[in-house]
Amino acid sequence: MSPSAYGGVRYKTPLEVLWEDVERIVCRTRRDDPRQSVLIVLPAAEHPAPGTLRRLANEYGVILNLMINAVEAMSGDGGGARIARQHGQG
Repeated sequence: MSPSAYGGVRYKTPLEVLWEDVERIVCRTRRDDPRQSVLIVLPAAEHPAPGTLRRLANEYGVILNLMINAVEAMSGDGGGARIARQHGQG
């Protein structure tokens, strides 16, 4: 499946495929500020297996927890707790 057509979502800049395997495609795109890039991980199959979706969800959770810990360490004001609540982790 073409990552640019995934889910009918249109991106402001084309998706640049950085890496792919049988389960996932890792892409990069840009936000409005060309210095800000966004990494996107998509299932490679149009209809991914439940195990693939569980692994992707687990990877997202690990990344989210790392982000929360980094925000809390930098801010010291509990900003990480706010992020956790926004993403259903707290």
